[in-house]
Formats: sequence, C-alpha cells, structure tokens
Amino acid sequence: MRFPKAETKIVSPLHEIIAGLEAHQDLFPNPPVSAADLDKQFETYLKSADTAVDKQAEAKHAVEEKNHALDAAVDRARMILRYAEQRKCEKTLPCSRNSRLGSNRFFDYRRRHGFEWCWRIQG
Repeated sequence: MRFPKAETKIVSPLHEIIAGLEAHQDLFPNPPVSAADLDKQFETYLKSADTAVDKQAEAKHAVEEKNHALDAAVDRARMILRYAEQRKCEKTLPCSRNSRLGSNRFFDYRRRHGFEWCWRIQG
C-alpha cells in the first residue's frame, strides 16, 4: 500500500492505523511506534492545523486591512494631484475647461507642458 501524500487523504489512514493497533494488540504486540504515541502525534498535528487555519484567517484579514488603507492613501494622493493640476492651470493660463480657449486647447496645453511642472510652482 502506498501511503497518501495529500494532507486531506492522510487523516483517514491515521485513524484506521491507531484504531487497528488498539483493537488488535495481540496481532501487533510490539510495534515500532505505539498507538498512544501515534495518537499523541496526531493530536499535535490537529492542533497545529487548527492554528494554521486561524493564522491564515488573521493574515487574510490583515491583507484586506492593508489594501483598504492603501486604497484610501491613493485616493487622497489623487485628490492632491488633481488640486495641484488645477493650481498649475490657474497660475500658468487664465483658463478653465469652459474658457474661450476651448477644452481641446486646455488639454493640449497640459499634455505639452507636463504634469510634474506644477510641483515647482511657488505657492
């Protein structure tokens, strides 16, 4: 018999081995590992598996919180960039999107002169 490698398929044979050793001590009087030792090790595994599941849930929650905080920071940064872009336009051109220059000229101006220039404007 090949012993399974998948964690989910190992649990059942372990139960069967422990039950078989306990039920048939006359057939297996001196096993290399006693049923009690195997059962103790199996219980240790179950506790570790429960701990791993709990920590995975905590990690998932922590990642969700981190992503939420990052999204909030990005939203605020975008607000600042929009504000800076608006200030750049106000200081460099007497225009707005509804000005007589027309919206296409306004956006062409922004493209030609680069967005990063607004950070050099003296407040």
